[in-house]
Amino acid sequence: MNIAWRAGLALMVLATAAAAAAVLAQSASAAQNAVVTVTRADLHASPDPESEVLESRFSGARLRVSNFHKNGWYRVRATNGRYGWIWQADIAVDFDQAPLASASIDLAGTARDRKPRESHWLFLTPRVVALGLSSINVGGFRGNYTASMGFLFDLAVQLDTMIKAVARTGYYSGSLGGEIFSASRSGLLLLGGAEFELSRRPHWHTGINLLAGIDSNSITLEAAAAANPSTVSASESSLLGMLSYVAKYTLNPKTRFALEFGAYFEQSKSRTLEKVAFMQRAGNPSSLTPRFMGPFVSFGVEFAL
Repeated sequence: MNIAWRAGLALMVLATAAAAAAVLAQSASAAQNAVVTVTRADLHASPDPESEVLESRFSGARLRVSNFHKNGWYRVRATNGRYGWIWQADIAVDFDQAPLASASIDLAGTARDRKPRESHWLFLTPRVVALGLSSINVGGFRGNYTASMGFLFDLAVQLDTMIKAVARTGYYSGSLGGEIFSASRSGLLLLGGAEFELSRRPHWHTGINLLAGIDSNSITLEAAAAANPSTVSASESSLLGMLSYVAKYTLNPKTRFALEFGAYFEQSKSRTLEKVAFMQRAGNPSSLTPRFMGPFVSFGVEFAL
């Protein structure tokens, strides 16, 4: 009788263990349907908003996620076969097909484990800028600017997850000196274009800026070598284009450092200088031929409004 009782108890223990293992296996392998409810949801390599982003899913995308979450993160398979984690507030679970055990999920999350979301659509970026080499030719005598310094202000509107419309205005000035003449140059920029996002990491964003517009500039020349120094000013509006690479470091959801470097080109017209101090030896008027092109670099802070 004692032997039979022990055998029966052993069979009950084995049956219970087998049932528990089956339930655990089913729970581990089971998945439920979900849909992305935000503009862009990132799949992270681990349940941590600072971890590597494997890929992104966009609004309306359907996917299969694990039945249970880990501190607000669901496990999901990326398109490259790797498994990643997606934040609970970025998706809506199909509860009609989900097991009863998952119906108590806290979709709101807590202040401790909630991942910050980028829900802003309007951005303001003040910058300081240095415009590289440009030149002025006066009657065959040439002078080069080393750099023009100025300020830029960008206003950007988020069109979708990858593109921003950008309006840029700013002011710059620079000067050069030489044996024949000295010059100063200033201008007011009004540009428009777009920023195209290239990559997004937990703290770093990179992209390409393509801008074009008008430079309302003014040049003042002084004939330094003349017996009677004379000055002349010329103003015009010309077309200017900028192509640049931009890298942004996120301090918090509303603030980023922005570093930009690229090239600019401006098409300017030649102008005739009638004053005697700028006459050529044969008595003919000199021509002023400005050429503005070269590298530029800017640094600023982007604020989400």
